[in-house]
Amino acid sequence: MKTLLRVWLRLVVLLVALAPAPVPASTPAGTVISNTASLGYSDLNGFAQTVQSNTVSATVAAVSAVAVGPKEQGCSPQTDSVEVRMPFTRTYTVTNGGNIPDTYTVTAAATTGTVTALAVLGASGSTTPVQNGGTLPQIAPGAALQVQVTVNPGVASAGTDIEVTLTATSTAATSPGSDSAQQCAVLANSAQLSGPGGAGTPILKLVNGQPFAAAAAGATISYSVQFMNSGQLPANEVVVTDAVPAGIVPQLSSLMLNGAAPPAGAASLNGQTLTVAIPTLAPGAAEVVTFNALVSSTLPLGQTYVNTVTVAASATPAERSTPASVLVGVGNIVYDGLGGGSLPLAGATVTLEDSSGKTLTLSGKAFPPNTGNANPYATGATGAYAFGLGANQLGPASYQLDFAAPGYLNRRVGLTLTPNAAGTLYDVTIASLDGQLLATPGGFSLVKGPVTLANVYGSFGNLPLFRAQNIALSDAVDRPFASSGDRLVYTVTFSDISTPLGPTSVVDTLPAGVFYAPGSGRLDGLREEPKVSGRLLSWSLPSLAVQHVITFAAVIAPGLEENLILNDGVGVSAHATNDPAVTVSASASAQTQIVAGVFTDRTIVTGRVFYDLRQTGDFQPGDAGIGGVRIYLEDGESVVTDSTGRYDFPGVGPGMHVLRLDTASLPPGAKPYDDRSLAWDDQRSIRRLVHGVFDGGVIENIDFALEGSP
Repeated sequence: MKTLLRVWLRLVVLLVALAPAPVPASTPAGTVISNTASLGYSDLNGFAQTVQSNTVSATVAAVSAVAVGPKEQGCSPQTDSVEVRMPFTRTYTVTNGGNIPDTYTVTAAATTGTVTALAVLGASGSTTPVQNGGTLPQIAPGAALQVQVTVNPGVASAGTDIEVTLTATSTAATSPGSDSAQQCAVLANSAQLSGPGGAGTPILKLVNGQPFAAAAAGATISYSVQFMNSGQLPANEVVVTDAVPAGIVPQLSSLMLNGAAPPAGAASLNGQTLTVAIPTLAPGAAEVVTFNALVSSTLPLGQTYVNTVTVAASATPAERSTPASVLVGVGNIVYDGLGGGSLPLAGATVTLEDSSGKTLTLSGKAFPPNTGNANPYATGATGAYAFGLGANQLGPASYQLDFAAPGYLNRRVGLTLTPNAAGTLYDVTIASLDGQLLATPGGFSLVKGPVTLANVYGSFGNLPLFRAQNIALSDAVDRPFASSGDRLVYTVTFSDISTPLGPTSVVDTLPAGVFYAPGSGRLDGLREEPKVSGRLLSWSLPSLAVQHVITFAAVIAPGLEENLILNDGVGVSAHATNDPAVTVSASASAQTQIVAGVFTDRTIVTGRVFYDLRQTGDFQPGDAGIGGVRIYLEDGESVVTDSTGRYDFPGVGPGMHVLRLDTASLPPGAKPYDDRSLAWDDQRSIRRLVHGVFDGGVIENIDFALEGSP
């Protein structure tokens, strides 16, 4: 009995083991599955036996199933944002999970807006339209199709969440299946390129950190471009384009993005056009593009160079920056008008006023050196000033500018401002209201004006100040009272007042009846003969930076009436060091009164003894005076020539006189002409007749020409 039970259990176990496995859902419908069980065992005698069951068959039934995905859980602005008022798409996958080829009807719905289209997405990216509620092409068991749903959000505002649902339902007659999936969209404002201040602010193009800068030719300047994406969607394929003006040379190697070197190939320079590519700019992200540029050394002084930058992105309107302006030269300096840029004025007060004279309250952004945007503003050691004007102060408008410094004449100029199209720079015309000179644009040379500066900001150019007196000058004579025939010694002292001056001329005008004593001129103690033209004596100096003293002697001619006032006038004229076309001058005088004297009715005889090198008998350029030669008057009075050969008898009575050259006093190499055939009025004779001298104020000039050479 026990043996029989064991055989039975083994048979049951074997039959269970041979039972068919479950049928997979993908097994095609109508498939017949057959199963036969076999039993092998040993009988009581130990012989192997086999028993086979009957065959059991089953037919696989048709099963319909569908799965739709993806099924999104919740909305994320970071991943689900779409632009307001712009159609968007969501893509779904419809999978046949049944065991028969099946078709499905698809319906799509959106919680906000309108479903405008459904389409089957092909493998190559092509699309085949499907009606909402229509049927998809047949899908084989286990296969799938992708379906795009397009939604127009309408006028819904930014921040609205939209759920888009796609439902697929089997069309099979037996056991039809259905499934749905939802995806989200968050409406957001588009990418927007703006300035660093956010939406509505302009992209900033600056030079040396300001809208306007003055730079010397040959200097290096720094440009910056500041912008951000103030929208709610990424800005893709951002391109910055900067067409730098000719003459300003961009340095590509200096370009930086947010302080770091750009990726390879991101920046390029084609001629004067600089281009920077930024793949994407996230919402709220900012960019700062900086690069250096060289101001060409050949650019003209006072010229301004202005440019803007264009920033564009894919599917985003291009935006243009504010302009940046470079003035070639130097600007915004208060300086000594005659000393130029080498003499800036510290402590000068600059005041900007409206047309009525009221001090203006500045409403713009402050910038160095006037970081507090003060008005009035006191200059520092560099003499620089600046005013930050508000947008409503850039004009069209008329202002007054007052500026002054201790020791200088107060000044007032008129300003006429005209803004540019962008409203960030202006043209200004400066006109003198005090009759004093103005500075040339970008420089320190002086002009009458008006002067116009183009495309500037916070600047009204360089401002020259002038002293009431620039040259200290005095004229003195050693005798307040003198008689005819007396010798007067004049002393002229002159110097600049703090400002070194350029080439200088001194002109002394002798009084009528007073004649220069040749050889008496001295400049700072050294012999310096003036140029003599009648009563005008003139000296020239290369510069005027220290005090100088000129002394010279003159002789009063006979015949001047008693109590006559002799007025000697001297003038000094000097060129400004920064502008040779501008001169300053000073004048002074010295007086002597004529009193009665022994030579009141007498006159002067003067002349020269010289080597007649040109054999003309008259003293000519190239001839040489002979010093140490004695000349006698007929009464025995004598004089000796100076080193230039000059002599004079300062008080000769009326009537005719005879002069004779003392040949014994001639130096070696000098000898008289044979004068046996010469008249006494011939300059080659050693005896000369001085014709009657009766008219006061007349000088007789008697020269002696000699043969030989020094």
